[in-house]
Amino acid sequence: MRYLFILLFVFVSFNISAQFITSLDTVLCSSQDVTLTASGANISPSFINTDDIHSEIIPMGFDFDFYGNTYNECVISANGYITFDLTQESLYSPWAINNPIPNPNNLPENAIMAPWHDIDPGVGGAIVYGTYGAAPNR
Repeated sequence: MRYLFILLFVFVSFNISAQFITSLDTVLCSSQDVTLTASGANISPSFINTDDIHSEIIPMGFDFDFYGNTYNECVISANGYITFDLTQESLYSPWAINNPIPNPNNLPENAIMAPWHDIDPGVGGAIVYGTYGAAPNR
């Protein structure tokens, strides 16, 4: 009985909140329509308008340290990740997750994958990017 009261206290005592910008185009739960939107200054279109492709090289406007290397350019994938492997510019972007990551010699490499998902901007929507915050916190 004592453990039941402890569990009840824990669940009643904590409040978890999240901030969402909502609209009617995305279903997060069956009873709630929610759109997750990045907002801020300098929003730019990626010009990715087809399935399974990487973007052109995009200058970030600041230096970014990633696993001991410093980058100031990246390539955006139509499948929800960015890579610092600039040789992938305008090339095929894999979407299947068949191997653990990172996996040397298997794309994507040198990438930030959030979310890595088979997205097709050719059927609607847009992939945009932007720079947020002020140096050194971007």
